[in-house]
Amino acid sequence: MTAQHTPGPWYWIGDSLTHRQFDIYTPYGIDDRHEHVCTVNNLPHDRLMSRPLDRANANARLIAAAPELLEALEMAQELIEASRQYFPKSIKHGDKFKLENTNATIGRALAKARGK
Repeated sequence: MTAQHTPGPWYWIGDSLTHRQFDIYTPYGIDDRHEHVCTVNNLPHDRLMSRPLDRANANARLIAAAPELLEALEMAQELIEASRQYFPKSIKHGDKFKLENTNATIGRALAKARGK
């Protein structure tokens, strides 16, 4: 799949005053400048301070990891699809069910990421 999103890796920088607003950047951009991807927790100041710092950090880390997570899911889906032909008939039904369920979950996540 050709990426429509800003290529990774992404990293995040916290607001030095409140540490509850984070900007996500990529080191690759026009003229070797960092490209801004998004801002996390851009709330009015009165609500921003009530947001738990742990949650804000976790949100920023998860968003910054998105390109690598997307790539990992695409690779996992390809591996599952390719490995189906090698499964012996003796594979446990429960294991096959888990694998197919995992593949379906990956498919839904990829569809969501691709806007489908």
